[in-house]
Amino acid sequence: MDFKREYIRGNNTNRNNRGRVKAIQKFYNSEKWKKARAEKLHQVGYICERCKKRGIIKAAYIVHHKIYINQNNVNDVDITLNPSNLEALCHPCHNTEHFAGGRFDEFGNLKR
Repeated sequence: MDFKREYIRGNNTNRNNRGRVKAIQKFYNSEKWKKARAEKLHQVGYICERCKKRGIIKAAYIVHHKIYINQNNVNDVDITLNPSNLEALCHPCHNTEHFAGGRFDEFGNLKR
C-alpha cells in the first residue's frame, strides 16, 4: 500500500480551528511547522508509530506533539519543532490520546 498517497487522499486540510488561540493557529499555519510535519511523516513512511509498535501497519495522517502545544510554549522550538517531541499517528490513535472515552470512530468522525 502506498501510505503517502493514502495520506494525501485522506488529509483533511479544512480542520476546525475554533477555540485555538491566534498564536497557536499561526504556528500550525507556518511554513516551519508544515516542513517539520512533512519531514516526520516521510521519516516514518507515513505509518502510525503507535500501531507499528503493536505490529499493525496503518497510515498516519496526524503529527502529534507529545508535549502539548499551549500559549506558554508555542514559541519554544524545542517543543514545537523538535523531532523527538513529534509522533506520527493515525486518527484512532490520535483520538485515543486526546479524546479517550470513545467519542470518535476509527475514521476520526464523531459518533452519534
